[in-house]
Amino acid sequence: MVDASSPDGIARLIDAPCWMMRAKAAEQIGETFCTRRLDDAARTAAEDAFRVLRFDGEPLVRRVLSDCLKRAAGLPRDIALALAYDKIEVAEPMLEHSPALTDDDLIAILRDHPGGHRVAIARRRNLSRRVRAALERCGDAAVLAALAESDAALPCRLAAG
Repeated sequence: MVDASSPDGIARLIDAPCWMMRAKAAEQIGETFCTRRLDDAARTAAEDAFRVLRFDGEPLVRRVLSDCLKRAAGLPRDIALALAYDKIEVAEPMLEHSPALTDDDLIAILRDHPGGHRVAIARRRNLSRRVRAALERCGDAAVLAALAESDAALPCRLAAG
């Protein structure tokens, strides 16, 4: 088994010729990044691996990466943004959960990506008033339904009641 906490191990993991092996590597490196303290060299190697994997031609590899990193504390913003701007099947976990995305990031994404991206943002917990208002201005029925179902809508329902 290759060590996902060493720079050499990380480099070997992402160099796999088979997309399934790269998806497993993304998962292994992502879990290590999120659950273990890495030294500076390993952390840099993991972040570099994420920057390579975000361009993987297989969407499932990118989806696994997005899912593993969706709640990562200290995830570099460029990685979170790259995954959040991807196809919705890749972006969804980041849009719904990532603390690395700012309100400005979310508003830019919902402005540029109608449909699923907006719905995923509407599902976030603890939406700011600013992001919520931007979503409401979209007037998209699916977005409004997601807002109504989300925990973020609870304070507004209480205030209106």
